[in-house]
Amino acid sequence: MKRKKTKNKLDKINALLTDPFIARHVPETMEYEPENLWKMLRKHLVVYVKPVKGHMGLGIIRVKKLFDARYEIISDNYQQHVRATQLVSELRALLGDTAYFLQQGIDLATYRNCPFDIRMVLQKPNKVWRLTLTSAKVAQREDAVVTNVARGAKDYPLQDILQKYDQRQNPLVTIRELVDLSHQIARVLGRAFPMKIIGLDM
Repeated sequence: MKRKKTKNKLDKINALLTDPFIARHVPETMEYEPENLWKMLRKHLVVYVKPVKGHMGLGIIRVKKLFDARYEIISDNYQQHVRATQLVSELRALLGDTAYFLQQGIDLATYRNCPFDIRMVLQKPNKVWRLTLTSAKVAQREDAVVTNVARGAKDYPLQDILQKYDQRQNPLVTIRELVDLSHQIARVLGRAFPMKIIGLDM
């Protein structure tokens, strides 16, 4: 059977959830529906609303619980504090007809108090996945919604950031764990989809 190509992020997430080890590293994820939004917000302080077929961090919205049953909605060009009764209608106006999903917000590591994530790129020129690029993408603001370079983050050599970042974990141990997990993810996605290159944000 021919494997289907997909740009649907939910399809890829669901493929990862089939592996018990990898599933432990995937933030809780649900399709966007108002009932699911409230379910997520009862469990998590921050929830991200992401386009199913998004790229470069475009269209990502962060919803954060505040005090007194109020919520902060923030994206690249929009910020609003609303009451619980207004939340769904405000989001509906922002989302339009585009398909979105919900994902648990997680605390990112920081460099000089700015959040960053790690980009791992693997390629499969023959039958073996090989790690071909690593970098750290550091946001320019402490409250940045995303860490995409296309949205203003800065790319740094991974080794430089792991030697100096605020949480100061052992860089060699961290890299080994990231490389191992990246290869496991690539194998799972490679079995599910006809992929020859995979970019992971970790």
